[in-house]
Amino acid sequence: MDELYRSSVAPTLMGGPDRRSLDPTAAAAEAPLLPDVLHRVPKLDFHCHLNGSVSAPLLAHLERLLHHHDGSSGATWQDAEDAGRLLFFNSQEKRVQNVLQMKDGGAAATPQALMHHCFGVFDAIYAVLTNLAFTRLAVQDVLFTAAEENMFLMEIRTSMRDGLRATFPRPHDHATTADEAEVTKRMYVDTVVQTVEHLLSGGLVDFASGELLSAAASARVLDDDDDAERDTAEGRWWRTYDRVYGNLLHPGHAASTAEARRCDFTHRIMATMTQRMHVRLILSVNRGASVAAAEQAAQLITHTQRRQVKEFHAWCSEHVRDHDDVARVRLLDRLRRTCWVTGADFSGNCYKGTYAELEPALAAARSGGGGGGGGEGEAAEEVIAVTAGVTMHAGEKQDPHELHAMVQFAPERWGHLVFTDTANLSAILAAQQGIELCLTSNLLTGGHADVADHHLGDLLTLWSSMPESRTSSAVAAADAEAKGCSPCYAATEAARLAHRLTQAAWRSSRSSSSSGSGGVTATPAAPRRVQTDAAETSAAGVFVLPNISFHTDDRGVFGTSLSNELHLATQHRAIAELCARLTPHTAGTGAGAATAAAPSTADLVYLLWQLERLSLTQVFELPVPVQLLAAALADPTELIAAGGREARDALEGAQPHDWRQWTSFVRLCNSSAASPATATLPERLSRWEWAWLTQSFDHFLHDRG
Repeated sequence: MDELYRSSVAPTLMGGPDRRSLDPTAAAAEAPLLPDVLHRVPKLDFHCHLNGSVSAPLLAHLERLLHHHDGSSGATWQDAEDAGRLLFFNSQEKRVQNVLQMKDGGAAATPQALMHHCFGVFDAIYAVLTNLAFTRLAVQDVLFTAAEENMFLMEIRTSMRDGLRATFPRPHDHATTADEAEVTKRMYVDTVVQTVEHLLSGGLVDFASGELLSAAASARVLDDDDDAERDTAEGRWWRTYDRVYGNLLHPGHAASTAEARRCDFTHRIMATMTQRMHVRLILSVNRGASVAAAEQAAQLITHTQRRQVKEFHAWCSEHVRDHDDVARVRLLDRLRRTCWVTGADFSGNCYKGTYAELEPALAAARSGGGGGGGGEGEAAEEVIAVTAGVTMHAGEKQDPHELHAMVQFAPERWGHLVFTDTANLSAILAAQQGIELCLTSNLLTGGHADVADHHLGDLLTLWSSMPESRTSSAVAAADAEAKGCSPCYAATEAARLAHRLTQAAWRSSRSSSSSGSGGVTATPAAPRRVQTDAAETSAAGVFVLPNISFHTDDRGVFGTSLSNELHLATQHRAIAELCARLTPHTAGTGAGAATAAAPSTADLVYLLWQLERLSLTQVFELPVPVQLLAAALADPTELIAAGGREARDALEGAQPHDWRQWTSFVRLCNSSAASPATATLPERLSRWEWAWLTQSFDHFLHDRG
């Protein structure tokens, strides 16, 4: 891995148009370089709330659309009936700095004032995003901004809202809400999924109507190189694009003319979306909602997963006949361009609702029991077993009793954990459950203005005192030599991967008992804790990093990006320690010791690239039946050891000898989940998916051409 980074990754990250001296002694030259280089690093964002991530320029455009009968957005807020609200978003349109940098008069605003400002932004967002047309434009906006900063994989989160309309009302529009068909929660989820898949396949959303442009119309826009001032559909799309995104997606000198911005969008941003980016969907269970609403969310997660599995099976049955390279590439591309529903998010106002009342719904979503025994016209024998990962917003207030109940549930990942007690946090760290840190958001929640006060330092101090933070030097050294990486990296990856595989096997065992049941299942017992190597847990052992990663939360509201969050992280003292642990250029790494030496720009970039790569173990997995089809049919030689061969054998053993029949495939998958003979299959398939994603991540920069 070190050789891969030195030979292929580092030259691309450190080169480019902003290339400068990498001499560690040239501090003055390094300082402005780091943000540019971090922007190029391939990234993973697991904590991206859809509505809170919409950019201010796009929201200003949507507000203007609400007040112009011709669907344009060229006028100013003064023309609107509700000038006060429009003034709010139009005043925000040009703001690109992080919310932490906002001023209150001439002084820095207090965290309390900033949080109050953010609450106002959220209220205004929900007043605008009231229809499916704007939802499509919001999805397009989030994908545009993510692709612009080299996002490799993102998990979008969204709540299923009530009271949405199909399209937006316009002035002099006499149609009423009653004239429109009801927009169900399934319609909302389907709209998000379809829009993501449309964009990843090269499609666009019309800025004036919020409708998906056809493949032909999208191609005409992307191929159009004539004067954008022409009064054509293509010209209007580009004019609006430039008005909304000219400064946001192409800051400074990167693309100073409209022609340059158009070229940059087509050849860089669209290319990232259509060729390299993965987007998955997590549906939120709002803690302020009723038990019935939580159960409905769990059912929607399970039903959507089952439907996606059935659609993927049908596609494979029709299109995959051979095992050559062409078929493999086509299948993996289909896999990447699907917006898979993979998890449930427990979130919302931490002062509302009771976690204990909603836990059964989360358990049902996790085990695939939320969909009942049939539904949507399916007979019991056609119901395939699925599972979902669970991530919880926790520690947003001081409540150790509630946090303890959540710890007993043992979710795959945690969000924030700003306010925790030692016992609960120790249990989370020891279990290698992922912790999603959103620095800007966490600082506001914690009432801090300086990143030095972020709880990352306390978290790392606690982890360093725990025996799980060390592992055998001999084992780590052997693994490191085989992988060509530092012992710290090898040990960390092994610990995180063990947690991933343990969770996969446990969820699969739960799904086999719930796929045929009706209603919401009981809360399952927590999975067993990953056992650590106790042979060497002293300070002499190799250091294992805590299972943390960095994300954005509400990037639009906070005026941030993942590149900004990573840069903010480098300003925390704990990052220098992690850099010393993980970066082979720093003395003491091999022994697991930390050094106080300030890391160079090159070392910081390598550290963050490795942290992003390690985060691949935290990605919520595809449904096991999808993994089975993909691993068996793609069958790349280099991934056979990770489970591809066993997947092929399982498919070939299907009865009555044809996996292409849906009922036969369901029987194969469900029996495999329940059979001791194939008990290791979910773990092997999980490892296969992780290996595929890792390989794709490693080639992300190379594949840019």
